[in-house]
Amino acid sequence: RSTVSQLFDEFRTTTPREEIVEIASRVASFERKQVKDVFDGDLSYDFNGEYVDFSELEVSVWNDPDAPARVDDYVFDPKHLHQALIALDDPLPDNVWLAGERGTGKTEFVAQLASRLGRRLFRINFDEAIERAEFIGGNTIESGNVVWKEGIVTQAIQYTGALVLFDEIGFARAQNLAVLHSICERSPHRSITISETGKRIPVADHVSFFVADNSLGYGDVSGNFAGVRDQNTAFIDRFGYTLRFEYLPFADEVSLVSKRTGLPVDASEVLIKFANVAREKAKAGVLTQPPSL
Repeated sequence: RSTVSQLFDEFRTTTPREEIVEIASRVASFERKQVKDVFDGDLSYDFNGEYVDFSELEVSVWNDPDAPARVDDYVFDPKHLHQALIALDDPLPDNVWLAGERGTGKTEFVAQLASRLGRRLFRINFDEAIERAEFIGGNTIESGNVVWKEGIVTQAIQYTGALVLFDEIGFARAQNLAVLHSICERSPHRSITISETGKRIPVADHVSFFVADNSLGYGDVSGNFAGVRDQNTAFIDRFGYTLRFEYLPFADEVSLVSKRTGLPVDASEVLIKFANVAREKAKAGVLTQPPSL
């Protein structure tokens, strides 16, 4: 303790207070709790005839005041939740690819996971026009001087325990995503080197990356998602877990519609029956767009 104190005193006398405050803000703390004390709803599922109950699994709960707001009626798929919690439970976590139709809850899954685990979420929405400078950073002019400004991804990877969501990544051009390969690699040396400054920025512990995509990274042949591109296989391989999202079970979707709108249950049932018929027609190619929740 005395050695640490001495080293810190030396650091404190040579380091500006603002920098110490910035460093302290990135030192996160967490506590271990059982899943049943953090998540509501069903915490079990059947897998190939085997009953899986993960309610007593221990997870790290962070206390970040900037974690997303909680949506109490969000319904987690137990299997997806279990796999995501396993992927996150390591200082060097696995990354997770979320695939499925629009409106199946991919983006909200990550937000509510972050909310209940008390972790900060950084979300980047991609489109075909997005450039490296917009999410990594680039040079800008300030007071007549050229300075380099961090983008949201560069900020996120320095924040211990952050969840980083690449949303609608299928619309981005693969060459613009090449810069993400080094930070998404599951390696203790994962980092990014800023070409403009030569500075190497390592990815902090417990930072995990999620992708929300309408496909599995291999484009779209149905015609429902115009503009969705194939992604580089090397990038896809950096995501150790793939979760396939479907629409909610009938009863859950009826209950959610009824709760959020005040519509009677029998009327909500009619709506969801209609939606499911339309979704089947879309799968068959008769309709171009299935109705989302």
